[in-house]
Amino acid sequence: MHFGGVTMGAQIQDGVGLLQKRKQIDLLDAELLRLLNERARIVLELAAIKKSSGLPAYDGQREQEVLDRICRKTTGPWGRRVLSRCFAPLSTSFAG
Repeated sequence: MHFGGVTMGAQIQDGVGLLQKRKQIDLLDAELLRLLNERARIVLELAAIKKSSGLPAYDGQREQEVLDRICRKTTGPWGRRVLSRCFAPLSTSFAG
């Protein structure tokens, strides 16, 4: 059967492909959340060390170093602007 130039079989296959990709994204989201929580725990430990040492919670130079490293290592489609918008909140969320 044809619907608007697309066979019903193709529509079903596209739907299955869509569901598979969504499942892959769901699994990646779960892994990202696990990693973000692990990172947050380490950041809190680091904040306690900084506080007990009298160091400032926020280090702009360190944030820049992290962003530069990430931008050098990326092999994906996102450039510095997008990566900065993703990672900047991670650097400042526990500061202060």
